[in-house]
Amino acid sequence: MKTSRLYYSPPTRLLCLLTILILGSWSARAQINISLKSSFRHYLRYEPIDLEIQLRNYSGNTLVFSGKDGPSRGYLRFIIATQDGHEARCTNRNFNPVEDLILGAGETKRLQLSINTFFDLQKEGTYNITAQLGHARLPNDYRSQPITIDVREGLPVITRNIGLPACSSGQDIKAIRVTLLLFHDGNRELYCLRAEDDEAVYGTVRLGQKITGAKPFMDADAASDIHVLIQLQSRLFVYAVYSLCDTGIRLRERQYFKPDAYGPRLTRAPGYLKVVGGIPAKEGVDVQIQPPGKP
Repeated sequence: MKTSRLYYSPPTRLLCLLTILILGSWSARAQINISLKSSFRHYLRYEPIDLEIQLRNYSGNTLVFSGKDGPSRGYLRFIIATQDGHEARCTNRNFNPVEDLILGAGETKRLQLSINTFFDLQKEGTYNITAQLGHARLPNDYRSQPITIDVREGLPVITRNIGLPACSSGQDIKAIRVTLLLFHDGNRELYCLRAEDDEAVYGTVRLGQKITGAKPFMDADAASDIHVLIQLQSRLFVYAVYSLCDTGIRLRERQYFKPDAYGPRLTRAPGYLKVVGGIPAKEGVDVQIQPPGKP
């Protein structure tokens, strides 16, 4: 089989050489390396979009970051744009995750944050996110390579309207809507839990992968705790209890069960819910559990 050999004319070779020299000289001047990654590629609307920012200092000097004017002034900004070119709105103009950061010479630090705490990413769509770092002592700002995420809505499966427990007997009872949703993460369908009212979303959590033909269970007990029972694998179920509060959804209890002739199934008794049937399984011993959303 013949193989073709690419031939570059002298002007083309000169252009390639100049390009390499320019890129090489730019890389040599790069005093900060910044990279960005997200936990997932696809996100359910309102769930935390967690990012990790890695910073490495090649400047040969310790950099002290401050949000105030002066020789220590530094910042970390994000450029977030939709596919049609519109920038996402920042909901906190004072947002500066590197304020008070000290980055030693040659040091690498990793920062983690939920970016939709500071930017409006509620609309469904595709977002390109770039991080940009600047410091008063550095001649240039530095940008990460952009990452792309999708924000999608889920399909409601079960909905319950409950009251949030009040701190006192005279306090108004806040009505909360809790929904078990199906969400496609690009590879498979996942069950997710969301608590919200007409003014705010209190929390969104991933529960586990949907198994075709398996019926999920979700209900609330007398204390407004949310009980969920779903099948994760052919012979594995997860039972979880979540409490609701003003700060979000909090996991109170989680157990795993293998099936038997009687279950497991979620049943209601006066004032409480319980699992009937099934064989308790211990995580890491009887079963290996994949994090929700991971392929």
